Amino acid sequence: MQKEKYDLVVSLGANCICSGLLRGNNLQDYSFPFDWLGGADLKTKIKIVINNFKDFFNFEDLECIGSRTNPEPCDIYKNKKTGIIFNHDFQIGIPIEKTYPLVKAKFERRQNRLLNLIEKANKILFVYVESPDREIYSNQYIKEAYDLLENAYPNKEIHLKYISQLEDNQTDRQTDRQTDRQTDRQT
Repeated sequence: MQKEKYDLVVSLGANCICSGLLRGNNLQDYSFPFDWLGGADLKTKIKIVINNFKDFFNFEDLECIGSRTNPEPCDIYKNKKTGIIFNHDFQIGIPIEKTYPLVKAKFERRQNRLLNLIEKANKILFVYVESPDREIYSNQYIKEAYDLLENAYPNKEIHLKYISQLEDNQTDRQTDRQTDRQTDRQT
């Protein structure tokens, strides 16, 4: 079987595992906004991208929801409007007023990089790996998510890969314009 070639492969989450898998298979060369974030569903993340990250990282929308010490000590913040959870970005015990400017600059770089690469690319694969502890999206939901991308980028060849991991099996669904269908595979 011949591998598909894409100009750009983009991690949409659901959390860190997606970017880790893409990097481990030499499919992702750059850091993008959703690489190390949790929370929010697939369609919310797509809407954030197609709206050029409007209101993605507003100071007033962030609330501290806890902290952790492993794998690295961090305060955890959640965007109250989008549900995005920032697990890796804020140093533990340091007021957000001090860390916010640096973290904001990092995400603006990632946002601009992604938007510029989308503009230049013709064939784009968006990948979403669902967390094992979350409900699996229906075929209809995934088709609606794909339609958002296709309508936002009508002159691009868009593919959306959805992978959910359960204890006993894995569901792998891909939607694209050529087939306008989804293929399901259980392994």
